[in-house]
Amino acid sequence: MEKIDLPQRLREAYLAYRLNQSELAHLVGRLHKGESPEALEDTFTQFARRDVDWRLQSPDSLAEALGYLGLDQELAQLRPDQVWTGYQRALYRRLSQPEFDAPPTASAAAAAGHPLLAETLGAGLDEWDRDHDTHLTAREIDCAMVGETDPARAATLALVRRYQRALESCSPADGTGLTWADLHVFARQGISGLPTYTATINQTFQEYFELAGQMQPARPLAQEAVRPDAIHQGVGGTCVMLSTAVGTSAEQLRGMLRDNGDASFTIRFADGEEEIVSDLSQAERLYHSRGDGQDRWPGLLEMAMAQRLFREKRPQDGSLRSAIDGIEAHEAMLALTGKDANKVSLDELTLEQTRHLLARAAGQSGPVICATRPEALSDFISVEELHNGLVNGHCYAVVDFDAENDQVILQNPWHHGEWRFQADGKDEGRFAIPTTEFYCSYRWLATPQASS
Repeated sequence: MEKIDLPQRLREAYLAYRLNQSELAHLVGRLHKGESPEALEDTFTQFARRDVDWRLQSPDSLAEALGYLGLDQELAQLRPDQVWTGYQRALYRRLSQPEFDAPPTASAAAAAGHPLLAETLGAGLDEWDRDHDTHLTAREIDCAMVGETDPARAATLALVRRYQRALESCSPADGTGLTWADLHVFARQGISGLPTYTATINQTFQEYFELAGQMQPARPLAQEAVRPDAIHQGVGGTCVMLSTAVGTSAEQLRGMLRDNGDASFTIRFADGEEEIVSDLSQAERLYHSRGDGQDRWPGLLEMAMAQRLFREKRPQDGSLRSAIDGIEAHEAMLALTGKDANKVSLDELTLEQTRHLLARAAGQSGPVICATRPEALSDFISVEELHNGLVNGHCYAVVDFDAENDQVILQNPWHHGEWRFQADGKDEGRFAIPTTEFYCSYRWLATPQASS
């Protein structure tokens, strides 16, 4: 039988916030008293579950636990002139904020799907199923969204396109595409076994429905305020493109957009390629990114990019919008700056080298973008998980590097969501983060390639 390396598993689970301070102290205390790792395995497995948060009123000494596992010594041995591993970066993130212990989250639960969502989806399902094969696909939802102005139907289509895979899972035996069987299960009991996810879907639909009811007719494009700092990312995986746009001037972005006067727009990208896109319907405006006041210019950019990439990628589901899920840095840079991307892996740099890289990048013209540590797979305990307010696998714009105060100024294209330990109370997505925390939370940085 393979010997259990419980101390190392405790280290990793603690750094991944899968064990809180009380749980770590409790397990280490028992281990220190001589209990075997095998005897503690069940308790460890229970504590490490995401839905279990066991806390003592008077926890054992966290300092003693950290000392027993050697975590404090490992932290003291980190050097700015050496490349840190993913484990070492997680070590710094966890121990650099000793007072913070992620609180348990009380998630709302729902026993059934939103009645209006289920009713509207039921009324439109056969109509939206264009090939009448009883399976509503992503491509068919895309087509149904075009021109849709009814608030309930617009909210339903935007919601279904966003949560299609989850809704399809309600009746997994009937294959790909949303079916009547999926709808019946969702209406009665929500997403099977996931009441909190069902509540999230219901809440999102309600927000979409209310927003659709309040949405004003689109203004002429010339009247929209093309402000890169006012981008609000929508559902698509376009954070790389939108972060690139944040670092592009308003004049450059405005110059890419031309109103053709016939409910269509020509988007001329920086590399000279052009796409003609139709105006966005109410459903599409709910789904796509927007500017202030529901301005739709970011959504038009997304649709143009979707058309551009669709020809190259041809997503398996045949959906135009799927082409923009996960835009690469070189694709975004080429489209918005006309140059290829110079992408540098921070995993290969020391902290000192990262400071030099940030200083050089901030001194150049053009956008600077960066992405956080990769997402963890499934329920696997991963030290890459971020619990500092940043989102795993997400791209941010580097607005500036403040060498004097040794911090990086960043913009989240969501227009909210910041590093939690230096919040200014506004949560508008722009925030400062110490360079060491940046080094430990991000995995790559990209700039436009210099002209030869």
